[in-house]
Amino acid sequence: MPRYVILFKFTEQGRRNILKLGSAAQHASRAGFFEKAGVKPLGYYWVDGQYDIVAIMEGESDEQARKALMVVTLEGNMTWEVMRAYTNDEIAELVAQVPAMLPGGPPGGGPPFGGPPGGGPPGSQG
Repeated sequence: MPRYVILFKFTEQGRRNILKLGSAAQHASRAGFFEKAGVKPLGYYWVDGQYDIVAIMEGESDEQARKALMVVTLEGNMTWEVMRAYTNDEIAELVAQVPAMLPGGPPGGGPPFGGPPGGGPPGSQG
């Protein structure tokens, strides 16, 4: 199931309502809208810096994740950015498919990723 990292930031309205909202996890679980939209929250974290909360979620599809986040937007308390998160195995599978997509195979006849044709570290004269 795809996983997502969501960066939430309170709006001015959200900052005014923060005491009423409680924690993000409590608010989301009370509303249950993530589960209703087919998205399972895996964790919520309050963070320092540009964003206020980071959430990790998984869902059946990108569309389901977007629908759940639209509810958050409509409430007016938070804005968000969502990033699809990939496991090492998922990325390895994608990378393995890239050479077949290149016209004529990998550039220079060498390996598609991971260094020069000699097999040494990038930048070496393999």
